[in-house]
Amino acid sequence: MRSRKPYTFALLQALVCMTVMLSQALADKPRALVEKGNRHYTAGEYDDALSAYDDAAELVPDSPYVNYDKGVAYYRKDDFKSASRFFEKALAASDSEPIHADAKYNLGNAQLKQAIKQIGTDADGASLLCRDSIRNYRDALALDPNRAAAAQNLEIARLALKAIRQQKKQQQQQKQKQDKDAGDKLRELSERQQKATRQNENISRQKVQRGETASTKKQTEKLTKEQQGIGNETSSFGEQMKQAAEQQQSDKLKKAAEHLQKAAKHQQDATGALQQKDLSKARPSQKQASNELKKAMDALSDKDNEDQQQGDQQQGEEQDGEDEKQDSDEQDPSQQEADEQQDAEATELDEDARDLLNEEKLNKKKRRLVMPVKMKSVDRDW
Repeated sequence: MRSRKPYTFALLQALVCMTVMLSQALADKPRALVEKGNRHYTAGEYDDALSAYDDAAELVPDSPYVNYDKGVAYYRKDDFKSASRFFEKALAASDSEPIHADAKYNLGNAQLKQAIKQIGTDADGASLLCRDSIRNYRDALALDPNRAAAAQNLEIARLALKAIRQQKKQQQQQKQKQDKDAGDKLRELSERQQKATRQNENISRQKVQRGETASTKKQTEKLTKEQQGIGNETSSFGEQMKQAAEQQQSDKLKKAAEHLQKAAKHQQDATGALQQKDLSKARPSQKQASNELKKAMDALSDKDNEDQQQGDQQQGEEQDGEDEKQDSDEQDPSQQEADEQQDAEATELDEDARDLLNEEKLNKKKRRLVMPVKMKSVDRDW
């Protein structure tokens, strides 16, 4: 009987070869998909590139290279939030310094781009993104000190952060002025309403003492016009404050506006009673209007709300101070001397910083954000 060992050995050899070939095929497939994505990327077909990268990610979800390439493609699509997410995934999945330097640099770019887009709508969020971008540019330079683009963009991020800080300061000053003007207007309306209530009481006493006279009739007509005028101004001011509350998303302005609307309703009732020459009926409405105006003033001067806002602002300023101190520690003496010269022209610098947030100014000032680094082809361990 023939031995079956030669056949078994041959079968094992075949299985080993097939396994090797299958393993090589599986390794080649994500590489081929990435190369396909790279071709689309080079052609500016970023959606097609992402589709290929997504297919590769299904096979190698933890590959830092695939996540990196997806981040660059999203950056080119101006989807900086998604780009940041994939650069962070690439960093988390790799211990390689070369990819770390590129990913840190590109993450800084994506965060700075997000910050520039958010400045007009979310200054606090933009400030945080600027700080994150500064840290990533520093990390990129620590890994690759010769990366000039990172140093260049680090300067832009610092200028942007200064511009945001200046903008927030100006907004706070403007808000304080608006609050003061609103408080002054409320006090004026409150004083006029209290005076109108006292006039009502005075006319009523005269009528009790002397009866209805030409003088009391004239005073009542004058009081009616004054009360109507106060009511119209209160109603108009309440609408303005309501709109301001919606724009600023301010709870204290919202509460103040609600009290103004209630005051205007009581004033309207008082005016109606005065037009009917019914002073006693008008008086309770006038007092209720005064009470609501006082509540509006109390809401506007909400101390707890002011303390919270000032605390948040102080915390942000302290963080800015720490960032500036770290910048100073990292600079050589000649650079510090140059910065001192810049500080002497702080106003001009802040204006320049705001201008730098526009792409046209970025070009004009020759501080354009360098486009993301696209890694060269490398052997990838799938």
